[in-house]
Amino acid sequence: LPATGFDLIGGGKYDMGGPIPLFTFLFSASLPTFLGDVSWDFHGLASPLEVIIEPQGYDQWRPESAADEATPGNDITVKATLQHEDGAPPSALEKAQKFEFQLANVSKEPGIAMNYPLAAEAKKTPDLQFDKARNDRLPIILIGTDQADSFGLPHETASAIVSAYDWGAWGEIKVTAVTGDGRRIVGYLKGDKLQTSVRLPKRAKDSFIADGWKASKGLSSDVQDKDDKEKEPQSLPGCDGDGLTVYEEYRGFFENGKRIEGTLDKKDFFILNLIGADAEPGIWWFTDFTQLEVHKDLKEDEMSKDDRLVNGNCDKCPHRVAQHGVYMEEVAGMSGGATQIFDDKLRARPGLTISIEIAPRMA
Repeated sequence: LPATGFDLIGGGKYDMGGPIPLFTFLFSASLPTFLGDVSWDFHGLASPLEVIIEPQGYDQWRPESAADEATPGNDITVKATLQHEDGAPPSALEKAQKFEFQLANVSKEPGIAMNYPLAAEAKKTPDLQFDKARNDRLPIILIGTDQADSFGLPHETASAIVSAYDWGAWGEIKVTAVTGDGRRIVGYLKGDKLQTSVRLPKRAKDSFIADGWKASKGLSSDVQDKDDKEKEPQSLPGCDGDGLTVYEEYRGFFENGKRIEGTLDKKDFFILNLIGADAEPGIWWFTDFTQLEVHKDLKEDEMSKDDRLVNGNCDKCPHRVAQHGVYMEEVAGMSGGATQIFDDKLRARPGLTISIEIAPRMA
């Protein structure tokens, strides 16, 4: 039959009689009449079914964390629509009994940023999850934090809300429609039939950084997550970069209780100032002299005196080296100040600097 027109729909009662041996034996020659209800519903050949996945605000969305690993940050709503490939809606029998939303390959980076909470306290929990409270307003049943199933009368569309728990979260989402006639239709990203596991956030296949963030920073497509190429301020040959990858600067850091991002065109330098206001003029002079991007307001829960790491919260993230900050403290009995380093024959890079010690104000 053609795709449209000539639909044959009907029904009626029909004699289902005939030589049935048991009835012949029981009723001899006087067989009763058996009427059966018969109905039919024939349609033309429709195009195959498909599921279109549409994350809302996909082009610009990037994950944002709340204050800790246990609290959801921002969200992205993922909508799925069951339809025929020609755009026609499904028939009553073809509608979905449920849509299965499944998260996969979700990051579990420690903490919520590169230095917060401190590495010793950071937890490795899934960075993208289905949060119950945020999905309660939808006809959705959560099966753990990584699967959500729609429910209700046969339907052709459903949505689920994915929450971020980390500033650098990444993962994938897969949506499958289970139809009334038992078929399982795997969805794909609208506009990209090959992407059946949809990358969250929207990003290149070999990247964990949101495309929207890259565009907002004017980064070209050939910039890799592991790149570390800041040239400013200029220094010794071969010393480009500040030890922090583009991904680490995208995920960000905490300074004085607030999240900040690294500076992509300038080298970042981190200070834990345990002296206070008396050290500020020296830090300002140092900043002017070096032209570094100095982050001078770190707190003790943002950089530990024990390891001085500023990018210690890394499991599978794009990472090059363990990068350190420096800390400054008052030491009684000193005259002036001193930089304590592991090897006095080497220049005191942050990784080699144990501490910067200054005499107390009243010394």
